[in-house]
Amino acid sequence: MRTSEVLVLVLNYNGRELLGQCLPSIVAAAKSSRHRCRLVVIDNSSSDDSCEYLAHHWPEIDVFASRIVGWPVLIMCCVDFSRLLRFF
Repeated sequence: MRTSEVLVLVLNYNGRELLGQCLPSIVAAAKSSRHRCRLVVIDNSSSDDSCEYLAHHWPEIDVFASRIVGWPVLIMCCVDFSRLLRFF
């Protein structure tokens, strides 16, 4: 049986501590899924050390550091980003 690929997008803005709390369970769920999962954190121009934290502690998670500020625009970027990833 062929499995689908699931794209899990996590939006972040200065949430370094929250990432530390939520990513372990997200990564565990992705690893135990019967589907292939790709995890991507989309960072909304954070001024904390979120991107550095991710690079150091979660190298298996892709990080897209956006310079776009504002959640509505960022959500639309997520939709466009997920469409773009279909080609890779």
